[in-house]
Amino acid sequence: MSGPAGATAILGYNGGQLASCVSFRSGETASSRLRGFTLSAGFGSPHPTQSFWVGGGLYIENASPRIQDCVISGNDAQLGAGVFALGGAPAFTNCVIESQGNIAGVYLGGGLRCESSSPTLVGTTIQGNQASTGGGASFWACNSTLTACTVRGNGGYDSGG
Repeated sequence: MSGPAGATAILGYNGGQLASCVSFRSGETASSRLRGFTLSAGFGSPHPTQSFWVGGGLYIENASPRIQDCVISGNDAQLGAGVFALGGAPAFTNCVIESQGNIAGVYLGGGLRCESSSPTLVGTTIQGNQASTGGGASFWACNSTLTACTVRGNGGYDSGG
């Protein structure tokens, strides 16, 4: 499905159930695409090996989806309140990952947290997010590529950008 950026919302809080707005965790390839949505009100999913809630807006595990023209805003989780990626090679094009609630408690990656993955971000804005470390984005053991991206106005006790 597609439409203008953020034209249709996918909410994570549905009927009292807390979850990520969207999850890719079945080995999805680059042929899997999410385009033109707003992902909001997500709380996250359990981390596969730790006791953290991760990926309030978008949870990616060992998958390589293409995310385009999406707004990821107003989500909560302990790691990657906006987006959490573990493994795989997700690609983000012309997306906005912004606060209005992307708050990762006291942990890592208010906007984006990537672990052992190879994310590509093109023309993506990461702004106004908060976390203890890596308010905007936090990368661990990653091979990341950012092209023509804007990272601004993020905050954290130990590194805001």
